[in-house]
Amino acid sequence: MENQPTPRQQMAQGKDFYQKKQYEWAVDAFIAAQQGFQSDSDTLSAAEAANNLAVCLLQLDRAQQALEAVQNTPAVFQASGNTLLEGQAYGNLGMALEAVNRPEDALCAYQQSADCLLKVGERDSRSYVLSRISALQMRTGKQVQALQSMESALENRSDLKPREKFLKSLLEKAGRLLRGG
Repeated sequence: MENQPTPRQQMAQGKDFYQKKQYEWAVDAFIAAQQGFQSDSDTLSAAEAANNLAVCLLQLDRAQQALEAVQNTPAVFQASGNTLLEGQAYGNLGMALEAVNRPEDALCAYQQSADCLLKVGERDSRSYVLSRISALQMRTGKQVQALQSMESALENRSDLKPREKFLKSLLEKAGRLLRGG
């Protein structure tokens, strides 16, 4: 009888496939890992596998499936007290909601992500989430909020490139003008 890989091995294999941009193979590995973790009653690891699965599905333009994979994971991480993973899960949920054209729901998920990432001091990830918030706000006609979100995104970046430093200074000036100062 052939030895079946453990859920941890399947998870590692999925990550390896993802790094090699072999997303279909990664999807299969993450599904197998998720099912294995669920069979072992390891809900936290199953949620991690579901998050990884959602990211792969988004790479394959399978947004609805990504949304289905990730939609319950923030609650799992919240219940476990893992604020970092909760924030990442909300970010993945936001990406999936954005991909299925639900911008208001995506904004809400991204904001929850940004809040969690702020709590754990994860500045670079929070910067990315804030830039997504800004882009969505711009698309939904919330230009002032979009400028503020982008300014916050740049403030959270630890390594600004010259172009980003210039953009940050422009946003600061625009913000002062909008605030009347």
